[in-house]
Amino acid sequence: MKLARLHRQMHAKTKQGVLLVNSLFKQCTKYQHKIIDFELEYTKYTLLIKNAHEAYQYLKSQMPTIL
Repeated sequence: MKLARLHRQMHAKTKQGVLLVNSLFKQCTKYQHKIIDFELEYTKYTLLIKNAHEAYQYLKSQMPTIL
């Protein structure tokens, strides 16, 4: 999954880029059970865009599906 890398490299500074990556992550949540390390990449994205608390809460809620 390269969405988080795409966000960090190309679109990290523009509002349009953030919206694009956010919409792509929303589309990917439909198939998160098929995507390897989706939770890790989404957590990295949440950490960059929001804060550590929300990233932690997301990982905590996803623990049953990760294990």
